[in-house]
Amino acid sequence: INQYLLLTFWKINPFMRILPAFIAGMLIQYYCPQSIVSIAIVAGILLSVLAGFKLLPSAQRFSFRWLYGLLVLFFIASVGGGVSGRKDIKNNKRGIGNITLDSNWLSVRLTEPLQEKEKTYKATAEMTGILKQGNLQPAIGTIILYIKKDSTSKYFGYGTQLYIHTTLQSINATGNPGSFDYGHYCALQNIYHQAYLK
Repeated sequence: INQYLLLTFWKINPFMRILPAFIAGMLIQYYCPQSIVSIAIVAGILLSVLAGFKLLPSAQRFSFRWLYGLLVLFFIASVGGGVSGRKDIKNNKRGIGNITLDSNWLSVRLTEPLQEKEKTYKATAEMTGILKQGNLQPAIGTIILYIKKDSTSKYFGYGTQLYIHTTLQSINATGNPGSFDYGHYCALQNIYHQAYLK
């Protein structure tokens, strides 16, 4: 009965067969990142091989059906890796980390209310561009701002547009085993930079 229920489950939910491979691909991309081009090449080769299987005689297709299934899982894993890679801001040409900041005038928009700290306010901000020679050039990414407390900063809020002159700093991992890794926590949210405003 249990085997019958299991087979019925797989037939009703076919996506569950490929979900583990998709998640595995995303995890591999996270811990061992590869370029989007490399992933696309691998996926293209796998897809070509899978298409070639259809040209084989029925007897051979049946004999190598296990290999066909294995290649399908590898293809799904490559798709998962590609999806994960495209969402990573480091793989975007307009991402903060891939742009040379000749000028440090940045256009940002606060994406949350200010969080009051002892000497500063903290908030996440979305990059909307970089000012270069009077022109606003597109740039994307999320940064963490630490804003010095003064008579005006307390009025900043969600959606406030700011033009700031600052130097972006990388958010580094703590490097202490067993302690909370703030850098890793931010990386999971696709945030890699922070800035201090006076």
